[in-house]
Amino acid sequence: MRILENTIATGISSRRTVMDEHSPDNMTASDEIDQTDLVSIRIRPDKLLQLIEQRVLTASDLKCYDYASKSVIRKLCLLACLK
Repeated sequence: MRILENTIATGISSRRTVMDEHSPDNMTASDEIDQTDLVSIRIRPDKLLQLIEQRVLTASDLKCYDYASKSVIRKLCLLACLK
């Protein structure tokens, strides 16, 4: 838990300070998402190709759990490179 510098001087309880720090008004996108979390999803290859072509995703952003998925990703990346 992070305690703000003025917590002791002003007598604010650390619990309230932490609650205030994480109120919806003070949160940023990086606060809302733990960067170490992983998400398992299913996505259509055509949508994945669109994201790769738009350079929103790269092959290094993805981790395949089976050979069939890896093969599809490899083909999509090659298709995107050809365009």
